[in-house]
Amino acid sequence: KGSFKAAYEIAAQDIQFSEILSPSAPGTIKETLPGLMTGALSTLDNKTVFFAREELKTEDDQDRWKNFLEIEFLDLNALGFISILMGKKPNNVEQTFKAKEDFKNLDLNLIKTMSYLKETVKLINPKPGVNPYKEQATNVFNAFCALHGFKPFAKKGEKSFALYVSNKPIENYAFTNLPDSRSPHHLADTITLTSHISMCVGNKVRDNVSEHRGISKLPLPLLSKIKADFKDEKTQAIIPLSAALHFFGMRCQQAEKVGYFTVAPFGAMSHIFRKALIQTDQAKHFAFGLEEIEKKGQLSLMREVTKQPNGEVEDVCVGHLSKIIVPLWT
Repeated sequence: KGSFKAAYEIAAQDIQFSEILSPSAPGTIKETLPGLMTGALSTLDNKTVFFAREELKTEDDQDRWKNFLEIEFLDLNALGFISILMGKKPNNVEQTFKAKEDFKNLDLNLIKTMSYLKETVKLINPKPGVNPYKEQATNVFNAFCALHGFKPFAKKGEKSFALYVSNKPIENYAFTNLPDSRSPHHLADTITLTSHISMCVGNKVRDNVSEHRGISKLPLPLLSKIKADFKDEKTQAIIPLSAALHFFGMRCQQAEKVGYFTVAPFGAMSHIFRKALIQTDQAKHFAFGLEEIEKKGQLSLMREVTKQPNGEVEDVCVGHLSKIIVPLWT
């Protein structure tokens, strides 16, 4: 307990999805504990992927969520620097791989993290001659940009949730049970306790609008190239993991009578999400881009659009949750 190096080694062995059976029917969502909604889906190759939405009710809960995000941010910084040192400069923006203002209180040395990650990657992808840093440099940078979108703390009047994907059945809270930042080993313990999580996104609800922000595959799953695709039985569309997580969050809020949904993805995620909506015939319930959103009188439902570190502008959209037939989830 408490060893950062050991935590990475444990995490490296706890990444892939498996054929564990779901305790409930695929596509159904239930409240497992107060504030914890869970569900599961079967992939095209018969693996089971578990989904959860955990409410972060208190400032302490949100602080633990922030600790988790800090570790992911640190890992992505380290991976970014490794790929740069190996001669791969994604979009020539190595200067962006540095700690963001929100995540300055890290108590771990970046160089040590780089060292641990280099050793860990050998456990994930030991093929000789394969350089996962170069291979995944652009994906690392995209995840780094996505992490800029996370806002760990709720404002007054907001409800805050963490949405995530797991390779294990979810029977308890993931974040509210983590050690707080005063614990001497909170970083290492957090890595070990959350090693089953492969993707996450923040969710805030305010004034009848649900917003997703900062979807990102986590660093070790990213390097191990895990993926999962699902078939929507209603339309036969093939839905990738990131869109499935967005849809899970949308269905949770829809069941709670939230009226609207907004998200502002960029790059590949924007294409993936929009394609999933088009294939499932749900794009008609969305307004895409500022002009269309303004035309529908929905500007007040979206947050301010920001630029990513590479200068790319987010592709904001607003959806009418009460009209959407959410794919994959019943």
